[in-house]
Amino acid sequence: MSAPLFGFTFPNPQAFVLAWLAPLGACGSRRNPDDPLPFRMVTTITGEACEYYADPVVSVHTFGDASVTQADTYANREADITHRRMMLLAADPTQTVTVNSVPYNCSHVLVKELPIKVDYRDTTVIRYVARYELGFSPVPVTS
Repeated sequence: MSAPLFGFTFPNPQAFVLAWLAPLGACGSRRNPDDPLPFRMVTTITGEACEYYADPVVSVHTFGDASVTQADTYANREADITHRRMMLLAADPTQTVTVNSVPYNCSHVLVKELPIKVDYRDTTVIRYVARYELGFSPVPVTS
């Protein structure tokens, strides 16, 4: 059975940010204990949408190795690198990110929470968390 569908779509915000952060190194939607450090994890936490826009909020976690010399400085530096990458996306909305072979742009990035150090269950890891609102316009569905 076939039913009519809306002819436009928005990117999966988690996949969009993971693709954007991938040049920095290991990242994913979950972190396993054997994943390399530094590691970036992205989860979608909330947002709103209608047929004209989507404004999801993502949580971006940056993990650093607590066993290295000056671990806090190292982890903080990695969180800063992650944040600066997100700010590049905010500063230049012409950046294109491809998700599932579809190119998308982000009309805005609003910092909802600057990177802050947050306890993590694994004491060999230091975690920083930041939150960002992303703005998307719909793109036509091609298939």
